[in-house]
Amino acid sequence: MFCKFCGKPLDDGTVFCKYCGKQLDAPSQPAQAAQPSPPASAPLPPPQFAPPLGPMVYPPGSAQANQGAKPKRTGAFAALAASIAALLGALAFGLSQLDVFSVGIVGTWELVELEIGGETLSAEESEEEYGELLSAIKYEFKDNGEFLSILGDLDTEGTYEVDGSDILVTIDDDTQTLTLEGGRLLHPSKLLEADVLMTFEKS
Repeated sequence: MFCKFCGKPLDDGTVFCKYCGKQLDAPSQPAQAAQPSPPASAPLPPPQFAPPLGPMVYPPGSAQANQGAKPKRTGAFAALAASIAALLGALAFGLSQLDVFSVGIVGTWELVELEIGGETLSAEESEEEYGELLSAIKYEFKDNGEFLSILGDLDTEGTYEVDGSDILVTIDDDTQTLTLEGGRLLHPSKLLEADVLMTFEKS
């Protein structure tokens, strides 16, 4: 090699010229390994949010709302409706027997009114019109189901049973229907070929 300043010949690798003393090119530095470039930053995932406490509320009709909907208990509602209907039926039947239970059929009933031929007579008026025997008629209901018709000294025995507000009285295979209404006992019958309605009250 030669000095680039004075042109004198020099050994290869000389740093300073032994003739002019000037520094030649600085020794070459060993090449450094290339540093890898940092990788490009990847996009961050979207933030995750914890669900709120308590049940989620979805718009009505959505798939989520339908998925969480409870099945309708139609069977239970039908059974409840049937029970209510049965209760109402029992209540209606009980009301039809209200007079029977509140007044109590057992006991003695006396004639207080007689309706005949469109005319209504009290017991006293019927006595004047038809005699003392008719006005003294009484009915007696015993707690063992026996019935007694008292007409003066004449007693006629029979049986009775309660059917709602109706009292079915049977004497010698002849059954007649008496009705409790407003605390009174109504007995439609016939007197001297005329239709009559005898009204009794409990004594």
